[in-house]
Amino acid sequence: MIESRRRGDGGCVLGERGFTLVEIAIVLVIIGLLLGGVLKAQSMIENSRIKRLASDTNATIAAINAYMDSYATLPGDDANATARGFAAAPAVGDGDGLIDGSWVPATGNFDTDETALAWNHARCAGLTKGNCIASTNNIEIPLNSFGGYLGIGDGRAITADLGISKKLICMEKVPGEAAVIYDTQHDDGVGTTGSVRGSAANETAQTAAPTATAYTTTANSVIFICTGF
Repeated sequence: MIESRRRGDGGCVLGERGFTLVEIAIVLVIIGLLLGGVLKAQSMIENSRIKRLASDTNATIAAINAYMDSYATLPGDDANATARGFAAAPAVGDGDGLIDGSWVPATGNFDTDETALAWNHARCAGLTKGNCIASTNNIEIPLNSFGGYLGIGDGRAITADLGISKKLICMEKVPGEAAVIYDTQHDDGVGTTGSVRGSAANETAQTAAPTATAYTTTANSVIFICTGF
C-alpha cells in the first residue's frame, strides 16, 4: 500500500507500509468463503450423483415391473418380443423366467445376453429412453451418474450374484464413499448383507458369482454395487 508522509522541510515523500491486521483478516475471510463455496459445490454435485443412483435404480425397476404387467414376462426373457408389434423386431429371450447373462455383457454378447435384451425390450415397449432396434445391432447399456455402466442382472441366473437371489440393478465405477452413503440411505449400510451389496473387485462382466465385500473407501477406490428387488 502506498502512503505519503511529510518531510522535515515541509515537502512530501511517497513511501510504502504493510497491510494492517484488519486488512489481512478481511483477505483471509474472503479466501475462506471462496474455498467454502467450492467445497460446498463439490458436495452438492456428489450428493446429486448419489441421488441419481437411487432414481435410476427405481426408474429401471419400474420399467421392468411395467413390462411384466403388460406382457406377463420379464423384458429380455420375452420369447414373443418379435410378435408384439414394436417399432423393430428385437431378438427374443428363452422364456425361462430369468434374465440370463452378465449384467454387463461380455464383448460380442451385447445382442444375445438377456441382460442386454432387457434394455431393448423395455425401450421397444416405450418404458425407458432409447431406440427400439433389431437384433442385428449392438444394444446400448446406459451409464450411471459416475460414468460406469447401469446394468440389469439376475442373481437367480448367476448363482446368486453377490449373494442376492433376486433380479438386480447394478452399477459399476461407484466411489466407495458414495456406495456407503447409498447403501445407508436405502439398506443397511453394509456391503456384504441386505438388498444392496458391493464388491471391491470392481467386476464388470460377471461369468460366475462374485463375492460381496466390505466397501473400500480409500482414495480413488471404485466398486460395483447391486440392488436386489
